[in-house]
Amino acid sequence: MPQQIKKRTYALVLLAFFAVCAAVYAAPLESLMETLLVKTDKAGQEILEKTESALPGDIVEYRTTYNNAGNSTLTGLVVEVPIPANTQYLSGSAASKVPHTFMVSIDGGATWDHEPVRRMRKGSDGVEQEVIVGTEEYTHLRWIPKKAIQPGEVQVYRCRVKIS
Repeated sequence: MPQQIKKRTYALVLLAFFAVCAAVYAAPLESLMETLLVKTDKAGQEILEKTESALPGDIVEYRTTYNNAGNSTLTGLVVEVPIPANTQYLSGSAASKVPHTFMVSIDGGATWDHEPVRRMRKGSDGVEQEVIVGTEEYTHLRWIPKKAIQPGEVQVYRCRVKIS
């Protein structure tokens, strides 16, 4: 299988596992994950098209929508999103209109940091120094809403990745 097709297939399989909702409740919370290809029209305007495929170099926006379909307030929502292999999170693209705390992981979700992520690393001279970790090392994103989801309320979380 050619490498480009292999990367495309692998990235698309991982897209199916994109959004993970960790909450202490399940029943009245509805969720929808959309995968949108980011394009530009002839006038230079951004266009978002629903997609199930992407090629290396494409930018994809993941949009996860949560709806409280119940009659009571829901608390404890934590939105965790893995960054699929063969993709790189685009810095600054994580967003939500909901007040939230945003964190990232560079170790598969074992630990979480605020941006910019700093680590002690040995330089080419062998001396340890503090460096800012690049987004290419991000493995997961996390939003922790600062407010509950009221009955009938919808919360949306989004981010973008570039397919490599």
